[in-house]
Amino acid sequence: MLRRTIHLDPHNAIARMNLGYVFYRTGRTKAAIRALLRSIRMEPSVEACYNLGWILHVLGRNEEARRFWEQALFLNPEFTPAQDEIDDMREKESS
Repeated sequence: MLRRTIHLDPHNAIARMNLGYVFYRTGRTKAAIRALLRSIRMEPSVEACYNLGWILHVLGRNEEARRFWEQALFLNPEFTPAQDEIDDMREKESS
């Protein structure tokens, strides 16, 4: 369904973001990262930035993760999940 939506509307950032989530949940991490990056390039969203940051963090790519969480906060300074992840990362770095 998502692929069909993207086929019909290749600039649908929300469909690409959702496809990235599906890819991640089905073990296709590289495809998930590509889909989320495309979504963010088309139309940056808090959710896409946060989700990409989380995937990168799980992969141990913490500096990249932090950059996407910071981008999520730039888009919405009230988005506490991204701030919580950054704070947790800082806490782990200082201990």
